[in-house]
Amino acid sequence: MRSLAPFLLALLGPGAVSSLPSEGDEAGCGPTAVDDERDVRYLGLARNGIEVFLGVHYGQDTGGEHRFKPPRPAEPPRGSVVDARSFKPACPQITGLALPPLALTNVTEISEDCLHLNIARPKGTRPGDRLPVVVWVHGGGFWIGQNREITNAPDGMILESVENGLPIIHVHIQYRLSSEC
Repeated sequence: MRSLAPFLLALLGPGAVSSLPSEGDEAGCGPTAVDDERDVRYLGLARNGIEVFLGVHYGQDTGGEHRFKPPRPAEPPRGSVVDARSFKPACPQITGLALPPLALTNVTEISEDCLHLNIARPKGTRPGDRLPVVVWVHGGGFWIGQNREITNAPDGMILESVENGLPIIHVHIQYRLSSEC
């Protein structure tokens, strides 16, 4: 989607978009990605030697009159600061513990406003690094799943990729499910 491109560019590549991992957020800690073209700042978290941006909208709320319709791109207002430091709700599904050992994280919060990405990158990633991107689509047969599942956390994979000299960026998409709840 067009609206996601500036944010991904802020994380991945050169151009009018800059990435400022060393600047930190307003509290003085954590990575920041900036979309200079739209004057939007994304605040992330530093954890386990990587930088993560959680719950980044790629689509608007799919509830109400927009249920069963194609998603509409999400675009933060010009000049805004997007807090990407916490997980967002899962798409509607049965709540509780899923299918151990494949899923170990309880689904406790659901919403039709659930089209989010979690993006993780090696610490200190800069525009122009041109790192390959791994896109992770959680399983669950379109009935269950969420992008906060602990068994899918990218931390170890990213750290291993850096250690091997082939660093990657990990994008975990959350998508609409077909559950009846």
